[in-house]
Amino acid sequence: MEKDRAAELALTKAQLSAAKEEVARLSSEIDGLQGLKAKLKERGERITQLVAELQKVKEEFAEKEKSWLALEEKLANKVASTYGVGFEAALEQVRLLCPTADVSAADARKIIHDGRLVEE
Repeated sequence: MEKDRAAELALTKAQLSAAKEEVARLSSEIDGLQGLKAKLKERGERITQLVAELQKVKEEFAEKEKSWLALEEKLANKVASTYGVGFEAALEQVRLLCPTADVSAADARKIIHDGRLVEE
């Protein structure tokens, strides 16, 4: 009977030792997982920050694009106006140099094709 108790006690001690080792291993694993959790939290915060920065850049881009498009339209209108003024100045020169010339059909939007004045 004493041998049975001694064997049972030895088995219990072995199980206790194994359980302590398992607890130590699991504790170490928990520490590692908590470290990973902290890193993931940091990365999540960084991703949130980057998403906010990206949104800001998108908004700035949209604003600048709008500004550039407005400037492009303004410049296109100015170029068209300047072209029209230049065309009229050229017609005035023709009228001065050749007063009998009929320039009534002249149009800045027309081109000469096969010796005829046609729409572009």
